[in-house]
Amino acid sequence: MKKLCILLIALFAFNMTNAQWQQTSLDSTTVNSITIQDSCIYAGSYYGIYRSTNNGNSWSQVNNGLTYTFVNTLASKDSNIFAGAIRNVFLSNDMGNHWVEKINGISNDFIYSLAINGNNIWAGGTGALYLSTDNGNNWIDKRNGASISTILAFAFIGNNIILGDDFNGLFLSSNNGNNWYSVNSGIPVCYGVNALATIGNKVFAATTTWGMNLSTNNGYNWSAINNGISNTLTKSLAVFDTIIFLGTEGKGVFISKDYGNSWIAVNSGLQNLEIESLSINNNYLFAGTNNSGVWKRPLSEMTGITEIKLNNNFTISPNPAITNLCINLQQQTKLQNTTVSIYDIQGKLLLQQELTQPQTDLNIAPLAKGIYVVKVNNDNNSMVSKFIKE
Repeated sequence: MKKLCILLIALFAFNMTNAQWQQTSLDSTTVNSITIQDSCIYAGSYYGIYRSTNNGNSWSQVNNGLTYTFVNTLASKDSNIFAGAIRNVFLSNDMGNHWVEKINGISNDFIYSLAINGNNIWAGGTGALYLSTDNGNNWIDKRNGASISTILAFAFIGNNIILGDDFNGLFLSSNNGNNWYSVNSGIPVCYGVNALATIGNKVFAATTTWGMNLSTNNGYNWSAINNGISNTLTKSLAVFDTIIFLGTEGKGVFISKDYGNSWIAVNSGLQNLEIESLSINNNYLFAGTNNSGVWKRPLSEMTGITEIKLNNNFTISPNPAITNLCINLQQQTKLQNTTVSIYDIQGKLLLQQELTQPQTDLNIAPLAKGIYVVKVNNDNNSMVSKFIKE
């Protein structure tokens, strides 16, 4: 277990000229969704689910128990992986080796999106919106008057839940889905929202006909952010730290390092530009394509980070940890403008605070069990380590 706590990241100089995408050995199917659980990568396709334990170098099909193999969406938390398919939701808690139907309360609906927020599991589909609070054993209809066509995306920010619909735009609830309101101010209605993502207090929406849109007030108002995007059909999003990646239909992958104010294509070596899904682990950005499987590219080639020092000037304890994590800075580390951040394994920022003394205790009790990245930043450098939450 301690081996998992050793950070094995080596980020090299940024060189866009030599940077390349690489096709993984899953190379001839459409990949609708990708989720990452610890060291495993799962790809949902028309032929079921594939698993890789070595960053995509090899894949195995893991369909045991799937009565429908047309998998539209995947979501994972702790040891649980949920799969949304035609007329069904499935659950595996053994790395995909076995799948069990979880459909009590689901009315024969096509499930296109899954999202997990704390103990709440949300499922969206054609005319369908469900919530489970008991790990998928029971599902409750949560449409509650919302004019839903097909729910393709979820986002959670503060107390707000935001839905992305394939025809009617965006809906928002501030009371766990008991009431829904249309929140399309700033962008036309009758458009599709394919993906949602958050960074801090910002919400990003990838749409079918109006490109990228941004809300800075928890989803109530929106504005277009398409500077540099050459195709307004945007389909998938992934976040790493404060950097956002965008997958498009026909124009490949774009990156923004300034919260969507500008976008740059990062397609060198990518031979299929029809991007269906994106996901991130600590080292790679993975792209699921239309009919060409999964491609990957090192994050270090795209993020522009020239150096990350490996736990040279701080230690964390205990590791594994349960409720508190102590950050210990070495005496020579300057405290001015120093912050500590905690990210999940997919790069989502979960906690951030300023460090004002060499030793600081962080409350990690609200975090789910799993592996997390700790990042300490100051004016001089950036330092990284990992810990396990038990």
